[in-house]
Amino acid sequence: LRVVSYKSEDNPAFPPGYVQKMRDKGMPEWRVQMMYYGQYTRPAGAVYDNFDRSLHVVPRFVVPPDWPRVYGIDFGQVHTAVVCFAEHPEEKDSEGNPVLYAYHEHFPNKSSYTYEHVKALERAEDALWSEFVSADPDWRGHKAGRRAVGGARSEKDPRWEWSMAGVPVEEPWVKDLQVGIDRVYACVQRGGLKVMECCPKTIADLESYSWELDDAGEAVPGKIKGKDSYHLADAVRYALCQLRPNRSDAPKIVRSAY
Repeated sequence: LRVVSYKSEDNPAFPPGYVQKMRDKGMPEWRVQMMYYGQYTRPAGAVYDNFDRSLHVVPRFVVPPDWPRVYGIDFGQVHTAVVCFAEHPEEKDSEGNPVLYAYHEHFPNKSSYTYEHVKALERAEDALWSEFVSADPDWRGHKAGRRAVGGARSEKDPRWEWSMAGVPVEEPWVKDLQVGIDRVYACVQRGGLKVMECCPKTIADLESYSWELDDAGEAVPGKIKGKDSYHLADAVRYALCQLRPNRSDAPKIVRSAY
């Protein structure tokens, strides 16, 4: 396999001056290089600058039904986004945590009822179940339990609606954006996150998620450029914060004496 890159301008049919026109409209240079010059690069101020396709993006495989699963959910009337993760029972990151595989993304990008989102996810899981059993007809396992976490702490109504539709959604333990980003960054750094090629929008979100830059070209901490458009990246953050928390994040459980 050999990959050949060439400039869009090398194509005689490509409109002259079009690339400069896109620059004038404000397209970031990193995106110009990727789209019109065939050069893979990262945006200035990339939040997850340690996310590397060669290390963290893997070919699709059918996740065995008995692997524990969790859904990261970002709510929205139009932009509801879900990233589905499974924990590998044997593969560990550098700190001994199970490696998380993002195996399915759900981002219809249209207004839908909550039950429609839930049904779409159930259909996707059933298809994976059927595919796995067809490949291994002697399999005698079981379907693993499913957790879901998502939304800001104030988004109680969407969590209630999802629960009524059959998917109880946990309230995030981590409220602070920077803390959540740090958790995802650390998970990537430890080799604890892999994203399958069948989740291209999630990959794109993680690669292009960037800090705003000041006049000197320096990243402005706490300010995400175009934050409202990164719904899948938010879904990833919700899930990973819950799965890989600090001990102080988790709510204290008071056990009854009865």
